Amino acid sequence: MAPPTVGSPQALINTAIAQRQRLSSGRSQATAVITLLVLAGIGLLLALVVGSVHAGGVPTCDGKPMGQDDMCQVFDSRGGGGTFTYQQMLDRDQSKDTVWRVIGWGLTGTCVLLIVPVARQLSPSKPWGRPVDTACPRCGARALRERLTTQSVTRGRTTHSYRGIVTLCSPDCGYAITRRP
Repeated sequence: MAPPTVGSPQALINTAIAQRQRLSSGRSQATAVITLLVLAGIGLLLALVVGSVHAGGVPTCDGKPMGQDDMCQVFDSRGGGGTFTYQQMLDRDQSKDTVWRVIGWGLTGTCVLLIVPVARQLSPSKPWGRPVDTACPRCGARALRERLTTQSVTRGRTTHSYRGIVTLCSPDCGYAITRRP
């Protein structure tokens, strides 16, 4: 049998079956939780390491440590240039560190808050799609579930998306049909 053509009803059904298998295997949940944990780790790295590089350090001017009485001439094309004292350079360094700390803690906090809802949403115990009230025409069981499914195909720089409502019965039965949304 030839493979289904792109955008055909069978290709859309195959996409839905693959989504159902991925959800029931737990791979979706594991991938999402691991991604959130990695992002939280990056946030901690930003907050604790990158955001504290200059903490308590001596400010530099052109890569050289400044003394208490030194002045530093900064040339900046974005409007932040000028002549700065030792204390002003120290404040500039600390304000950059504060931005990195805020970004890091914000990223970490967001990831930590999302872990539980994402894990629940992608739980393997949660069934694919929403239930359909009618019995399956093939096996007679009330195991039909449906979901709006999108299949995307990229050709060159153009992406084509095909959408349809796919109705699937249990994997044992194998009944599948698609209709327009």
